[in-house]
Amino acid sequence: MTVHCFALGVEKTANTSFTRTYAWTIDKTATPTEKTIPTGGDFPASYSVAVDAKAADSNHKVSGAITVTNPTGAPTATITSVSDVVSPALASAVDCGVTFPHQLAAGGTLTCDYSRALPDGTDRTNTATATLENHSYDSAGTPTNSGTTDFTGTAPVTFGGPTTEVDKSITVSDPVVPGGTLGTATFGTDNLPKTFPTYSQTIGPYPTCGDRTVMNTATFTGSSGGTGNDSASVTAHVQCKLTVTKNLLPATDAGKFNLLIDRTTAPAANLVTTGPVGDGGTTGAQQVSAGSYKVSETAAPGTTLSDYVTAITGDCSTAGVVTFTAGDSDKSCTIINKRKGSASVVKTVKGAAPSGTLEFTFQLRHGASPTVAGTTDETLKANAANGGLIDFAAKLIPGDTYQLCEIVMPAWLTSLGTFVPDSFNPPDGAVANPNVDNSIVCANFTVAPGEKKTFAVDNTPPPGGRALTIGFWKNWSSCSPGGQKPVLDQTLAKAEPGGITIGILTMHGSASTPNVAPDCAKAVRLLNKSTVDATAKKMASDPAFNLAAQLLAALLNKTAGAGINGCVLSKIDAARSLLAVVKFDGLTHLKLTAQQTTDANNLAKALDDYNNDRPVLCA
Repeated sequence: MTVHCFALGVEKTANTSFTRTYAWTIDKTATPTEKTIPTGGDFPASYSVAVDAKAADSNHKVSGAITVTNPTGAPTATITSVSDVVSPALASAVDCGVTFPHQLAAGGTLTCDYSRALPDGTDRTNTATATLENHSYDSAGTPTNSGTTDFTGTAPVTFGGPTTEVDKSITVSDPVVPGGTLGTATFGTDNLPKTFPTYSQTIGPYPTCGDRTVMNTATFTGSSGGTGNDSASVTAHVQCKLTVTKNLLPATDAGKFNLLIDRTTAPAANLVTTGPVGDGGTTGAQQVSAGSYKVSETAAPGTTLSDYVTAITGDCSTAGVVTFTAGDSDKSCTIINKRKGSASVVKTVKGAAPSGTLEFTFQLRHGASPTVAGTTDETLKANAANGGLIDFAAKLIPGDTYQLCEIVMPAWLTSLGTFVPDSFNPPDGAVANPNVDNSIVCANFTVAPGEKKTFAVDNTPPPGGRALTIGFWKNWSSCSPGGQKPVLDQTLAKAEPGGITIGILTMHGSASTPNVAPDCAKAVRLLNKSTVDATAKKMASDPAFNLAAQLLAALLNKTAGAGINGCVLSKIDAARSLLAVVKFDGLTHLKLTAQQTTDANNLAKALDDYNNDRPVLCA
């Protein structure tokens, strides 16, 4: 017997594929990341962008064709299955397009497709297996199934380059760059990481203070559509500017000052000291962060702050405090120093300097008015020793109203009363400072910054000057507590040898000691409308005592040489006659009739007008 053996032929192909994805990163940095600038200022910020990538492989796969061949001359082969395995034991999906068992005629072929996803790109072996059904034949040639035989074919599974690449190249953009594009980067072509040339933009300017953050973003777009970005921020700490300026009045003043800016909130610190400066000097525009500040000054050597009136204006409070918060604009403050003024008097008597024992008292006051004595700041005397030239030491506030006051002796005339249109004569009965009556003549005045106001005051001696009130006479005596000159005593001495008679009361002075009158106390008590004895009982409600007080003052004025006319003389004669009739002695008097009471009151009013240097009406 001759036995012919045939083997199935199994051949295969192995095609590999995988995807390489490039994962890109982008890093953007800014220099500087923050900076402090003033309002209106700016600065350049530089940016640097670098990109890098890592490749990641995925979707590894092998696929191909399996060809099963039945040799020519062989009996029809019964193929029970075709399978494929990738080492170590990864079964592939096989599609032959037929149903098994499949009859493959002699010389015929069966082509199958297969594919298999792989975990990685490791080299492997791919084995295809075709399984043949074996048959046993009897003597008659009848076949019987008798097991199977596998026929195999192999192919190496070897990976080369990627079959698909994702985002191998990217385009990098930034809106800050002109045109918006920084450039491209390609994996495998460019050295990675790749840093693009630096570029910049201007941060600012900003008109108000506070923190301003500018965010800038660089973006890449991959060739396959992938994207990424990175941002860098730059913060501008915008500080406002504070300017302090010196304003001197007058501008020619030689004073020098140091200008200070101090922080009042934590951290407290002296920030700026500028000086010494004069008018128009300034700290310049100083950058300040948010918070409160105190603007002040100190005097430079040779300058005394108390010589000035200081005020702070502008954006500072009057105390010099200024506060900055986010959103504020620049601020400025002005420290104004007004040089205080002064006053002086050039005193003359009928056009010549005082001589001998002549002495004139001047006061510098403020707050005085026709009804208020005001406050005496300083009292000086003009006499032969100083040639009538006196300078008040008081420093005067510019713009404030002051009064120059002269205490005019009985019957003296002074030019001060008309020196200033607003001059006034305080009336009798006002609060004494040291005494307010028509012997005190005041003139209102003001000084400009740094001004020295000089008053030229001329006096004309008696006779024919002004009459003075009972207030003057009772205070200007040796026996009154004010300490003024003993003018009353001197006038009583001048009236000797007969003295001055009121009713049946006569008061005497002393020719030998004219500054001490024996009846000084009686005269003062009577002027005070009191009894002349030690009890000094107040009798102001008694018409006779009222008339006696005004009559005594009128007679003292007349004796001193005050101007007087026939009308007043007739009133004096009538008053003396009435008081003599009622036997007025300074303690008691006869009871007045109704007519005498009326006459006494009318005469007292007329003499009061004379003593106050007011017109006297005569019928």
